[in-house]
Amino acid sequence: MRTFAVALLIGAAVAAQEPVRTTVGMPAVVPGIVLPGGEFEPIDATLKSPVVLRIEHVQKHGTAHRYTIQFTGLEAGEYDLATFLRRKDRSDIGALPKIPVVVEAVRDEHQHEPNELQAITPPALGGYERTMWTLGIAWAIGLLAILFAFRKRAGAEPAVARPLTIADRLRPIVARALEGRLEPAGHAELERLLLSVWRRRLSLEHATARDAIAALRVHDEAGALLRALDQWLHAKEQAPLDLDALLRPYAEIRDEGALA
Repeated sequence: MRTFAVALLIGAAVAAQEPVRTTVGMPAVVPGIVLPGGEFEPIDATLKSPVVLRIEHVQKHGTAHRYTIQFTGLEAGEYDLATFLRRKDRSDIGALPKIPVVVEAVRDEHQHEPNELQAITPPALGGYERTMWTLGIAWAIGLLAILFAFRKRAGAEPAVARPLTIADRLRPIVARALEGRLEPAGHAELERLLLSVWRRRLSLEHATARDAIAALRVHDEAGALLRALDQWLHAKEQAPLDLDALLRPYAEIRDEGALA
């Protein structure tokens, strides 16, 4: 009975506060949450979990515990973080105060998947005969240019341009994020590139984009870049990030334009 009364008092104090707000995919922190009884931990996240929790700090508070909880919303909506907790000893959780949070969308509420890339049909060059004449003349001019330009370097090997990699595509996007200039379209492009690399490797071909991104965030290797950006953007003291180190896992992966 005493524990229930304590929970009611704590719940009234929490309810009087404004809910913590964030946007989809951006971590936020709820500090100073006092919960009665034994210690709590987050329940296991799944691909369908709308919110992922992590307890940053916990300390004794009389017969209760005081928590600092970090959460990341994967789907827009209003949530009670208390419903995503369980006791470490798996005992009855009892009456808990609500921990209200709001996760807001960062894109059109009617858009549930990234836009499909649209194929662009090249314009017609004209009739068949005209096309063949044009190609023939261009080929002859190109051949003559090669013969004259490389006549004195007949034994030299032609230079081969380095193929574009996923790291090359990610670098300007991550740089804009570190400068605080990453627009929603850039954020979507970042997620699309990461999905193009990891969908097959993590067997997520049949998962939706939202579920696949959620799986990437909790994966040790696949989610390293996203977690590093999130922690850096929300850190009180922002130490310089090693951009080359963050992109090193993608430096040898060729960008073939349609890996996803």
